[in-house]
Amino acid sequence: MASNFGSFDQSPLGAFIESPLGVRGRDDDLTVTDLINIGGYAVDPGPSVSRYTGSGKVWSKMGGGLAGVTATTSPQVNGILSLSGKNYAYGQFRKVSGAPADYFAQWIGGSWTEPATINSFVTSGDSLGSIVLCGLFTSINAVPGYNGGAAFDGTTWTALGIGPGAAASNWATKIDPNSGLIYLGRTGGAPFTNDAVRVFNGATWGNLGTGLDGICYALEVYGTDVWAGGALIDNVPIIPVAGSHAFYNGSSWTINPGGVATGATGSQAYAFTVWNGLLIMAGAFTAIGGTPVNRVAAWNGASWSALAGGFSAGVASTLTVWNGLLVIGGNNLVRSGVSSDVWIWDGATWTAIEGSPGSAIICNGLGVFQ
Repeated sequence: MASNFGSFDQSPLGAFIESPLGVRGRDDDLTVTDLINIGGYAVDPGPSVSRYTGSGKVWSKMGGGLAGVTATTSPQVNGILSLSGKNYAYGQFRKVSGAPADYFAQWIGGSWTEPATINSFVTSGDSLGSIVLCGLFTSINAVPGYNGGAAFDGTTWTALGIGPGAAASNWATKIDPNSGLIYLGRTGGAPFTNDAVRVFNGATWGNLGTGLDGICYALEVYGTDVWAGGALIDNVPIIPVAGSHAFYNGSSWTINPGGVATGATGSQAYAFTVWNGLLIMAGAFTAIGGTPVNRVAAWNGASWSALAGGFSAGVASTLTVWNGLLVIGGNNLVRSGVSSDVWIWDGATWTAIEGSPGSAIICNGLGVFQ
């Protein structure tokens, strides 16, 4: 039986969290404030990473397209991370701009390079003092024993205990800035295994508290609470309760805080971020607790509110904060008749970043390169 971590008093991941990601350096031709868009499935010359400097609403591609694992496998970048002024991409790709890059690439010298050889998909990651990656891989640089989880300090790779388990469904990774614990959101196992959210305390993996079943696509730390988003099931009640969002306060889970999320085509939560003291949640939902929010909502610690009505169509799947602005991405997000994969919220108004970066037809992820 998997162990459960019922509180935050475990030893933090001190060896990996040596310093906060506060060093904002310059990496080659990047500015300090480049907004980065991960192109999902695209046409010519393939999925890509693009950047936006805020000038003229113009995206520029960073290198060429991606090549997949096989001719029939769609390549994609699953995430981008910065560490000490260096910038990385990870995902489901074997080549970038025609050069080898096995599932992990670094942007340097105006092009992509391969800092390490990883043997399979990297599905999620986070950075805070070190980079943490999770996915389907089992070896790095031909060294076995990683079993789906690894930490990288910019030079050295370290296995995360015996690993969380190599799986393509390791959807979300989050380093707790308060404790150094690492959280993993994943597709849970058989019913009542309660392992959709896992935690690593520097030595072993276990379920977080009493755990959740279902699928966890997103994780965030808001204050001292750990938030999970997805298609979740809480098995603690006599009758299990399903929901799209839940938080763990160090001793117990609360599912559907602020009300149940609903939607005509789905109610899942796919992304979180913290902006201006608010927890922002994005997904397929259109209402929470009966209040219309339309694919994006803000939590103030007590209730949810809409951000100027949200979006009338599309699916919101990624969030980031750029120059103090909230940025949301997804697939054909529509507002007032305008469709765009990326929108910016300044606290009062939504603005579309026009065009389809790198010929992408979906924004698969957002971030800010340092």
